[in-house]
Amino acid sequence: MKVAIAGAGISGLACAYELERYGIKPVILEKSHQAGEKIVDAAAMISVLGRLHCDPLEYINRKYKLNIAPLDTLREITIKCDRQEISVIGDLGYIFTRGREENSFENQIAAMIRTPITFNEQVELDYIEDRYDYVVAATGEESFAKEMGVWTLSFSSFVRVAAVLGSFRTDCIKIWLNTKYARNGYGYLIPCNSAKANLVLTVNDITYDEMDHYWMAFLEEEDLRYIITETRDYESKIGKLKNVSVGNVCFVGNSGGFIDDFFGFGMMGAVESGILAARSIAKDMDYNRLSRPLLKHAARVSKLRNILNTYDNEDYIKVLSAIGRIPERELTYKAPLFRPTAHSTVISKLQDLLKRR
Repeated sequence: MKVAIAGAGISGLACAYELERYGIKPVILEKSHQAGEKIVDAAAMISVLGRLHCDPLEYINRKYKLNIAPLDTLREITIKCDRQEISVIGDLGYIFTRGREENSFENQIAAMIRTPITFNEQVELDYIEDRYDYVVAATGEESFAKEMGVWTLSFSSFVRVAAVLGSFRTDCIKIWLNTKYARNGYGYLIPCNSAKANLVLTVNDITYDEMDHYWMAFLEEEDLRYIITETRDYESKIGKLKNVSVGNVCFVGNSGGFIDDFFGFGMMGAVESGILAARSIAKDMDYNRLSRPLLKHAARVSKLRNILNTYDNEDYIKVLSAIGRIPERELTYKAPLFRPTAHSTVISKLQDLLKRR
């Protein structure tokens, strides 16, 4: 069986890992010269936003035989909007190094597979679609899905990522919500190690030329004086797919809409979608059906995002005040805030808040 994986990110590598477990050696094609970003990156797997009722790393190890080591356990999230600031403390998830670092999430998976990665390979869908029995789209963007007419835009923004130096707790992230500089996007600080971090600003519904204005407003408003060593800007488009399997093409990770557009985190969805795509190929199963629980969760979180898109700072402050009153025991992976059984309640309360404006 001939299988091509377009993209050597988390979802593509997870797919390759699972295919090898079934004795299938895929071809991995990556357009970059390396697995991972040029700037050392970091990401969080936030359990309180998840659909699981267990430790997420224990879950993927038990269910998928994938053993990943985090940078640290996430024990505190500080969220600030204007004059309101709260700290959520508990078993909140994990922080991972991403990108080119040796112990990054991607490179840990890459070390588990035997299949070589072909770098600097620009993949055209119509070229590889007819040359392989299956194609796994793991490029992290929407071009393949748009080409096949199954993609719809959900949330669009410009993102600036700055590598900053300082002294950082590796078990804590900071999040800023403020329409003055982020509109209905957000800023966040996440550690790469104790001396480096990523300072990120995501702003929706602006042009590329406006990003400098919002970035300077962010730094000034929050009095952020970190030493910035380098920055990169990119446009982020989060979309939903009508079908994640079309013909012989399976869409995984961000390319398949397996990302929440609440705060843009998608590591768990990337891992699971890549592995489920591999199982559907190896066992000749329906990938659309296998991935349905993941897509349902993404759709529920998307409803929360649609509500937040209408908020101003006063609304954010009210939400933070409410979250600050939630007992710590309810903010763990055992009782996640946005678990499936709680989604309707959370959405209802946010809608009530809108009505009381």
